[in-house]
Amino acid sequence: MKSITRNIALKLSTLVCIILIISSCSSVYYENPQPAGQENLSEFPKKLIGTYVDVEKGDTIAIVSKEGFSINMNSNDVKIPLSEKTILRKYKSYYFLSLKQEADSTWTVYIVKPEKKKTFVLYDFANEESTIAQLKAITKVKKQTKSAGETPIPVINPSLEELDKILESGLLIPSLKMKK
Repeated sequence: MKSITRNIALKLSTLVCIILIISSCSSVYYENPQPAGQENLSEFPKKLIGTYVDVEKGDTIAIVSKEGFSINMNSNDVKIPLSEKTILRKYKSYYFLSLKQEADSTWTVYIVKPEKKKTFVLYDFANEESTIAQLKAITKVKKQTKSAGETPIPVINPSLEELDKILESGLLIPSLKMKK
């Protein structure tokens, strides 16, 4: 029984670590899953299903299935199913994966665009003050401190029109390219 409990605790701690690592990459948080007003997908589409490797470093492996995705870290596969806290939506040629942050109920949103040759690119905001200034010209930006002494992280809640402007503005840059 102790071994089962220890195994569950290890898997949960690995999952928490992965979510923290993934979320720490984001330089902007969202008030709500994105894009606003779009329907949640109940499963990943067939064209995204597969095993992916980071093109640049080759050290990140992600497996996408209909029900969710998993990340291999330290020889452990941590599965993250689609749920009310992990939401997938499609808008234009992008997929938006929104992960709820329990600490403050904001959302980390990963913007993914499938490309040719069985690859996809993950986009994020450049972590620069000029980016935040440009973002403020498009949508309302709130600053939120995660904990004492940390730099405040911007929180946005763009409308579809504002999201279109963000997608077209060049503020989002490729942060990771994965290949099947």
